[in-house]
Amino acid sequence: MKKNKKYYLLIISVYFLLTGFSYGQVSSLNVCLSRDSINAFDSVAFPMVGMGDGTVYGAEDWTYINPKLTMYLIVSGTQSFMSSDMVINFDTSKIKLTVLPGNLFNSYYLDTISHDASSIRVNIASLAGNVAPQPNKYLFRILCKILKPGYSNIIIQNSTIKYYDEINDIQILVPNVKYNGAIKFYLGDFAFTRTEINRGDGDVNFKDASVFFQHYGSSEGDGIYRRKFDISAGCCNFDYYTLPTTDGSINFYDLIMFVMGYEKEGSGLLMRMNSKLPQNLEGFKIDMSSYYQSGDEIVVPLKFVKGSSFIKSISIGIIFDNKILSYTGFTNNLKNEHSFVIPRSQGTMIYIDIASLGAGNSINSDGVTFSKILFKKISSGDISKIMRITSCDILTVNNELYSIKNN
Repeated sequence: MKKNKKYYLLIISVYFLLTGFSYGQVSSLNVCLSRDSINAFDSVAFPMVGMGDGTVYGAEDWTYINPKLTMYLIVSGTQSFMSSDMVINFDTSKIKLTVLPGNLFNSYYLDTISHDASSIRVNIASLAGNVAPQPNKYLFRILCKILKPGYSNIIIQNSTIKYYDEINDIQILVPNVKYNGAIKFYLGDFAFTRTEINRGDGDVNFKDASVFFQHYGSSEGDGIYRRKFDISAGCCNFDYYTLPTTDGSINFYDLIMFVMGYEKEGSGLLMRMNSKLPQNLEGFKIDMSSYYQSGDEIVVPLKFVKGSSFIKSISIGIIFDNKILSYTGFTNNLKNEHSFVIPRSQGTMIYIDIASLGAGNSINSDGVTFSKILFKKISSGDISKIMRITSCDILTVNNELYSIKNN
């Protein structure tokens, strides 16, 4: 009896070996969402050239008008397969998805069903039998329309992949490992490295600052203006998590938005424009009275008398009489590694913009000369009466904006 049992077991084993051989040969596959159709594990998409309204404005420039980024669903491994069924989940407040055919299957059936507002079911099958994954081939692609800046996860759920066993005329489930994707779309993310500036890298940091300040103060048509740095439409919209509309100038308002996003610091709150200073800024004043003269050269030191420890960014407008003084230059005396001082001159006006970058940092330079304005005297006149501060816009550490006239 024992011999017969062993005999039957041997017959059954041989049968499965011959007819069910494919069961033991199914290997695992990787299912990856990638921003790159070549590299399956490049899983995060950033702002980049060509994303806005499909127009390329230059090798290193882009626009925020109707931005779209593409993610690729790549299957990697050695196992061939015939069909796939999966659900893609996403954040509808930040992105809108459209599924488009891939190039892995030469002939295919593709069907998409919206489960709800935040998920799409994608069913795709080869009409020409099993197909093995190949380099630079993707199952389908996802066109992601950006609705607002921020971080967006794109998650693969319920991924089912099947191999068709022609011998037994059955479909066999293929085990798979899912690798989700994401979009990091932050205003101010201009550079991947200090030299590769045709895409971002998902962070707003010093690399972006070094590029941004090279174009600061430029306007459309002057040769150095770039649309991608124009991230605020002016004084009326300071919501970091809203797509910007450009105003043709890269100025203090763009600097405010950049500061808010630096090290992903954007609060998501619409900043309030205030007319009355808060108590911690009462008595705030910029002292420019202690100027001195050496021959025709005049040096005007600037320092904060009070309140700079609450200031994140500030723009100071100074008017002077160009019939008596000629502006010759500017020195930065603020030795804070987290802060930038940027001068601009236009006719009889000088603008000095200061920004402190990074969470928890402020200008904090009370009583310290933060810069010096250099003039040459070209005719006689009372210096104290021909030069004054006309405007002062302040962004506090609480993301509140104050505009002070005749400081």
